[in-house]
Amino acid sequence: MLNVIENNAVYKQLSELDMDNIVEFILNLEVLKWKYEKLSLTKAEVAEEIGIKEGTLNNKISSGADLPEYIKHGSSKSAPVTFPIVAVAKYLTKTIKTNY
Repeated sequence: MLNVIENNAVYKQLSELDMDNIVEFILNLEVLKWKYEKLSLTKAEVAEEIGIKEGTLNNKISSGADLPEYIKHGSSKSAPVTFPIVAVAKYLTKTIKTNY
């Protein structure tokens, strides 16, 4: 079942990219899947991937800054946040040039 969910999420992200970025997106996604072996990342993991401190990431979330799509699990201010791995791969593709 996870493969179906993952494939739908990947297709959605791919449809929003231009052809020049598709290969880089797939590389980013595969590296993240290999590195973390799960479908969503924590704030600490995302902060590491985009090269900022977790506190800076928290500030960006609060201010509505440009970040990968995320899911807030609850309505309280301190509710946990996770980032779908495909959204992180797309963000990296659009904002950070990698050398794989």
